[in-house]
Amino acid sequence: MQNKSCIRKQFRSYRRSVTQPEREAYENKIIREIESVLLKKKTWRILTSYIPQDGEPNITSWHRSATRKGSAILLPRITDKRQMSFHPYQTETELEIGKYNILQPKANSEEITKDKIDCFLMPLVSYDSNGNRLGMGGGYYDKYLSDYKKGKRPFLLGIAFSNQFSSQPLPTVKTDIKLNGVVNEHGFLHFDHTK
Repeated sequence: MQNKSCIRKQFRSYRRSVTQPEREAYENKIIREIESVLLKKKTWRILTSYIPQDGEPNITSWHRSATRKGSAILLPRITDKRQMSFHPYQTETELEIGKYNILQPKANSEEITKDKIDCFLMPLVSYDSNGNRLGMGGGYYDKYLSDYKKGKRPFLLGIAFSNQFSSQPLPTVKTDIKLNGVVNEHGFLHFDHTK
């Protein structure tokens, strides 16, 4: 089995290889799939999202429409202590350049505690049929999610293109946290066996 860094390099190149016309069409389909999932989960009001980097699907146009429909969209902020926190999305003008050159909420914005979050929309490098997620390697999400009490973790929904699917099981370690589902341009995949 390849190690994580080799797999990460391979699937990052797949993710970036989506052409601009394809990307626009796929991202629109992904947003429609997200909205379809949310229609069935009417109790989900507070959702995390992300600002795309390195070829990740761009769903930022959905942030505005979701907010208008009554959802609270939270974006991650990375601190110098390698910690992640989540803050309400307002507009892109209220974001600043943070670690890894990614736009993030400003330091003085309100932090929302993790017990209030209903669902995480998570970027990823690759995923497999067991719900394993390969991220960029920083471990921020796994660390943030690790101290939820058993059975109390929110729904974890990966956001990806279909070419990020690994037909081989991804290598994992004990601290890796599985996804409950993935949305790509072909639809919604649910992982029933996720703990």
